[in-house]
Amino acid sequence: MKIRTKLLTGYLAIIILVVLIGGVALSMNYNTGDQLEEIDNKYWQGSKAVMDLRTNIYAMQGHAMCYVNEEPEAIEEIEEFKEEISENLLDMEESGLFDVTTLNTIDDSVDEFYDTISEVCAVVDTGIDADIDVTVEEMDEQAEEFKEYLEGIEEDAKSEMDMQILDLDDSLAFANTLILITMVIVLGFGLVFSFSASKSISSPIIMMTKAADEVSSGKKDVEFLNIEGDDEIGTLAKSFNRMINSVMLAIETLEGKEE
Repeated sequence: MKIRTKLLTGYLAIIILVVLIGGVALSMNYNTGDQLEEIDNKYWQGSKAVMDLRTNIYAMQGHAMCYVNEEPEAIEEIEEFKEEISENLLDMEESGLFDVTTLNTIDDSVDEFYDTISEVCAVVDTGIDADIDVTVEEMDEQAEEFKEYLEGIEEDAKSEMDMQILDLDDSLAFANTLILITMVIVLGFGLVFSFSASKSISSPIIMMTKAADEVSSGKKDVEFLNIEGDDEIGTLAKSFNRMINSVMLAIETLEGKEE
């Protein structure tokens, strides 16, 4: 194999390794960035849905009190808030932030709250103040418990999101460290290859220079170069040995004639 081909092959291998490692690093960074963005979007959509649900629970509770205070039009507002709450529940499900068990618990809590609101309105229609006070108190307690539960699952979701982000950051840091170590190894391989290639070229040249000096100084027992190979250096060494042999024969011929 020619020296040029050897060098090109070696340097090409180094370049390919660097490109591959760089590609893996970029891919991991992009993937991690996409995952972080997905987590952030999931939390934003889910937390917004929880916040809207909590707001609508407050609003429905307030309009139930309006009905208690003899504002009949409040019943229509309550029905509208039911529709908004249904959209909030759908948004929570679509966000992917909450598991099935949590979503089912929220659905059950919403149904219980609806039943309590209906009971409050029904009792108001009876006009019995004592019963109204009991059902309103039950509604307030249930609403507070529900809102506290929503705050709790939102905090749990944030904690889980933070853990996922930390895991991704740790994985990315480990990958970058591994890539850095690999790059150092590749760089070391490149330096060793360059030194080896340089030595494989310079050493034969030094040997030929020394042999040429010996021949030019008239030394008769110049050793032939022990350089093997099918590349340009090996071919040059063979030609140089033939030249040494020819020069030595010429010297012997001249000395024979002089005698």
